[in-house]
Amino acid sequence: MKKYPKDFKLLKWAEKWLLKIARLYRINNQRVKHPPGSKLFLEYDTKLREAIEKMEKEIAVELAMDKDHLHEARFKAMETIKNHWDGLTVFLDNPEIPMDNNRMESGIRPCALGRNNYIGNHSEWGGELSACMYSIIQTCKQNKINPKAYLGYYFEKSIEMKGEMSEETISSLLPCNLKSKIIAEYDLGLKKI
Repeated sequence: MKKYPKDFKLLKWAEKWLLKIARLYRINNQRVKHPPGSKLFLEYDTKLREAIEKMEKEIAVELAMDKDHLHEARFKAMETIKNHWDGLTVFLDNPEIPMDNNRMESGIRPCALGRNNYIGNHSEWGGELSACMYSIIQTCKQNKINPKAYLGYYFEKSIEMKGEMSEETISSLLPCNLKSKIIAEYDLGLKKI
């Protein structure tokens, strides 16, 4: 609500909705701690569905209000939520999907900063190479593998092959498919700081 810092009524309204959303996060965080179908999972799943159903009704009430008495920002926020409802609630039937994309946004932040710092890629192949490298580096980080050490390992293995590698061989060398024995043998693990 940076656009309306002195509209205290609007700020209070926004604060109420933030608390409702925070409650959804708390319930869902409890839900996904348990295996789907378990008693505790179902208990939290029911609470979550009830909270979301209540929220959907509240959105409908807000949108049904007289627009002359409803702040423009409030109406736009509710309309946006309604228009994206299916995407915003996809985690409900798919507990393996996170409620938001914060992790993804954090993952692509270095790409965006890098692109701005070195004025982008000036060729199609450069863009494709950057995308591949970002993907490899993020996959390494997710698998607790040192990206620099991994690239050295990958290039070493590629040189040893002396020619084209099969899809199966390439797949076996990907960071997400490396066996813990290989990670230890080649000292590819991320060091704790």
